[in-house]
Amino acid sequence: MTRHRQECRPAYFPRFAATLGAVALSVSGATATPPAPPPARYPVVTPASFDSAKDARAVWQAREGSANVEQIRGGPNNVVKMPVAFKGNRLARAYWDRAVSLDLSADQGMQFMFFSPESAAVTGFTFYLKSGDGWYAGEFEHPDPNVWTHVRIRKSDTRIEGRPRGWRHIETLRIAAWRGDDADTAFYLADLGPLAVQTPVAIVRNESVAQTAAGELNAIFSYTQTVADHLRTLDIEHATLSDLDLSPALLRDKKLVILPYAPSLAEPALTHLADFVRAGGKLLSFYTLPDPLQPLLGIRLGRHIQQNYPGHFASIRPSPTGAVIQNLPPVVRQLSWNIVQARPIDTRASVAATWHNDKAQCTGEPAILVSPAGMHVTHVLISDNPQDKRDLLLAMIGHVLPDTWAQVARTRLRRAGNLGVWTSARETRRAIAAAATPGSEVYRDLARAMEHLDTAQTHLGHGRYTASLNASAQARQAFIHALSGIQKPREPEHRGVWRHSAFPLDGMDWDETVRILADNGFTAFFPNMLWAGLAYCNSAVLPVSPLVARQGDPLAGALAATKKHGIDLHVWKVNWNMGERAPEAFVQRMERENRLQVSFGGQTNQQWLCPSHPANRELEIESLLDVIRQYDIDGIHLDYMRYPSRDHCFCAGCRSRFETRIGRAIAQWPADIRNQPDLAAAWSEFRRETLNTVVEQIARQARSIQPGIKISAAVFTHWPTDRNTIGQDWATWCRKGWVDFVCPMNYTANTARFEQLAQRQRQWAAPAAVWPGIGLAVWPNAGDPVRLFEQIEATRRQNTDGFMIFQYREHEARETLPLCGRGITRKQM
Repeated sequence: MTRHRQECRPAYFPRFAATLGAVALSVSGATATPPAPPPARYPVVTPASFDSAKDARAVWQAREGSANVEQIRGGPNNVVKMPVAFKGNRLARAYWDRAVSLDLSADQGMQFMFFSPESAAVTGFTFYLKSGDGWYAGEFEHPDPNVWTHVRIRKSDTRIEGRPRGWRHIETLRIAAWRGDDADTAFYLADLGPLAVQTPVAIVRNESVAQTAAGELNAIFSYTQTVADHLRTLDIEHATLSDLDLSPALLRDKKLVILPYAPSLAEPALTHLADFVRAGGKLLSFYTLPDPLQPLLGIRLGRHIQQNYPGHFASIRPSPTGAVIQNLPPVVRQLSWNIVQARPIDTRASVAATWHNDKAQCTGEPAILVSPAGMHVTHVLISDNPQDKRDLLLAMIGHVLPDTWAQVARTRLRRAGNLGVWTSARETRRAIAAAATPGSEVYRDLARAMEHLDTAQTHLGHGRYTASLNASAQARQAFIHALSGIQKPREPEHRGVWRHSAFPLDGMDWDETVRILADNGFTAFFPNMLWAGLAYCNSAVLPVSPLVARQGDPLAGALAATKKHGIDLHVWKVNWNMGERAPEAFVQRMERENRLQVSFGGQTNQQWLCPSHPANRELEIESLLDVIRQYDIDGIHLDYMRYPSRDHCFCAGCRSRFETRIGRAIAQWPADIRNQPDLAAAWSEFRRETLNTVVEQIARQARSIQPGIKISAAVFTHWPTDRNTIGQDWATWCRKGWVDFVCPMNYTANTARFEQLAQRQRQWAAPAAVWPGIGLAVWPNAGDPVRLFEQIEATRRQNTDGFMIFQYREHEARETLPLCGRGITRKQM
């Protein structure tokens, strides 16, 4: 396969396509020494410069076999070269440490300038900050190659490892490059400094949970990041503060504190927050609210309420008799699976909004309570329907900080016409018009967009901020509608969507759910019907969800609809992971029978089945074959056909089976696996073959039952390393013909990076097909149709056989896919 192919450069994104051309060329040749970075406009961490290479190496110390740094340029920029030497060794990462003494409690994080050639030697980078007995870790991808890029490591994007003391006590900085191919490269670092912010709005992240209930960390990280991403999209400046750092000084200039999810705040933080509220500060809390803070808001939290059925808590709507939050959206769609009941305890608080079900019926349960001290929402903010969530946050923040309306209105107007590489309404209009037929609907869309911009400007000038926001939103929608109309479809092409649910879209039946896909040119539907411990269809092998008895067989309904509308149905199964809804009795039986995974540190994983256990392998195989026997489906789709990490599985059964394989006992289990190279290599092969055998048997037996059935898999992005870290040897699955196509989960928002991944994946997967996975729902600006168009075009430039979109929900059905259907996936008549 030719590595560099002639690109099809779209007329509607000319600069974007040209940039990708430069990126492709940079794979084979990179700048030897970078030019000087632009001057930093922020204070840098001392020393400002190194006098020699010896000084640089004393400051940035190479760790665990990494190459020493090199001084490239002294002076104000302090450029350091980090050589990444992976060729001919087993290093998982190259990394360097710098001792510091930093108080970042009031800052947003760290920032620096970064220069790197595009190289397959590195899959990604992590910037660490050590505090006490733990680390904060912020990941970042390859920036645009061969240019200096300003990288920001924000607190809200960092994960916690161990038990950090907070951002006030940062004692070590570490930067790591993770292994990709067996090759050498280098990157360059300059102008390292704190990321400062001045704002009246703060998010408090409940980091003290790492010391008391570490199992909550992922949820705290996720919900905090969701709120932070929405605020960034709204251009509402905010600080992220750790509850470990809270003090009167940090809260002195704050007017609003947001608690995205705070199940267990540190005691000093509770005291400081209570004092903050008593002094006139406002709180906006979600789902939980510590007991000492509830009386200050005039509310009392009650019992946990689980949904009675999917769609029980489907939307938030203003209460006709309660408090009024100005410009609260009439409907905020959010499919919540539970809430924590909350009630006013005196006349200070009242219910501003209630939960409604998927039939728009009021459940009677409060969704938002408001008082002079702030607001409380009875569930966390989840990532579905992103525009609804942004409108909700804006209304609640504007309720306590009225100046926010003017600020956001000005920003929305200024950016309403910025699409992709076009940075002004005038540029966008000119570029789209050049690609459209005069007098077409696209021209009418552009005219409407400019009219809405004029209206927005008029409203802004008269202080009518909500009207201005609405007009700016209409302008942007018109521009995007115009852009969608000049996209061109490509035939033939496989176009699929994942749905992480076994049921139809909220408020729709299966016929409508599938019809929307078919009408907009999509060819394949992948609903999540099976887990390792639960089936959402008839099954003689797995426990069947009780929802099937109550609501009918969802797979039968989906299959009938796909047959009617002429698209393929692939049953998506999550392998090895039993899921959170697996029956407790089933999980307990797996534990009694020693069928669960065990980590390197000896902890039992209550959700994952051990892949080397013969009964588990049989369960995985037979659960899929059972579906094929019962349903006339078009394909089966394997997901999680891997280990959760390199730290799994080290159970007693794995030890016994591995020792049998190598013909000898292991003295120090599992330490010798990491310490002895020959054992490490044999162990990696053992894990790969364990999974490979299951994939091969599924494929062989499935095709014997139903010849022609398609076998596919959702896979990680970088096969050369994934085959060792998680045992996912998907290139072998492709080469052996066990799978017909793979769907690498390329969920980056960086389109250039997405295309680089797809280019390599085609080579690894040959002769099988590749349908790259587009992460529409997980981008920081989730649901962005402009980026979606860009990434679909990227798959076409790389001549993949199709693409997949994650995921198919109500927002995508109502808004995003119809935009695709107007042009880029338009059905050919």
